[in-house]
Amino acid sequence: MSERESGDRLVSLSAPRDSQEAQIWRAALEAQGIRCKVVGEQLAAGGLVGWHGEVPEVWVFERDRERALNVLKELQQSQGQNEDAGSPEPPP
Repeated sequence: MSERESGDRLVSLSAPRDSQEAQIWRAALEAQGIRCKVVGEQLAAGGLVGWHGEVPEVWVFERDRERALNVLKELQQSQGQNEDAGSPEPPP
């Protein structure tokens, strides 16, 4: 697989606490020119958060992952959020 092809893979960036936070993250990422996709939002909106782990997730292209994590960290710092709540750490 070429470097270009591997950078075109979508990867899970993080799981926000809820749909509202997912949309805030999406807007912040897109404002920085990072294309992203919120997945599972309909499940969370339907009240299924926590039901078998269904929460929204934010996905980005692999090539944008590190930059996207930095954008989310800056966003959280500007909002004064606790590091433990909705932390944009990659999934294990």
